[in-house]
Amino acid sequence: MNYLPIVQKGRSSHRPGLCYRALALTLLTCLLGACQPSNQTPGQWLRGDEVVGLPADWTFTDEFPEIFVEVATPYFIPHSVTIWCAQVDGKLFIGAREPHTKRWPGWMEDNPAIRLQIDNKIYAARAEDFSDPDTLVAVKAAYAKKYNLDAAAGSSAPKVQYWAVAPPS
Repeated sequence: MNYLPIVQKGRSSHRPGLCYRALALTLLTCLLGACQPSNQTPGQWLRGDEVVGLPADWTFTDEFPEIFVEVATPYFIPHSVTIWCAQVDGKLFIGAREPHTKRWPGWMEDNPAIRLQIDNKIYAARAEDFSDPDTLVAVKAAYAKKYNLDAAAGSSAPKVQYWAVAPPS
């Protein structure tokens, strides 16, 4: 015996509006519960105490082996990652290892406005390219000292791109 559902003319048990509402609620829950980065897992919005202005001296960052950076994306949901940082004469620098294998450095190049989280404090800043060879040597030396990197690796070392942290525009 075949059992077929009884459908009254003009009525359906399928409610498409309910599916859209459930999908929207699920998406909203995911966005509201967005997480911060952890180790190699990226996150979205950074949370912490917003600090007005940037420190004149970033030497306190020597105590923090990892910080978070949040960049704008083309899809309007921020992207945050865990990165290393180093300071040279009180000025902060951030870097990306093998930047061509990641999306966030390109997004940051398109929109250099960033947010940094250091010790649960959020700093609005701007990532700034620099080309001075003496500064690059000093930044590489600061990274090598802070993270016990082999400075003698030479050409076998991974490509790293560095940016100076500057006040927001």
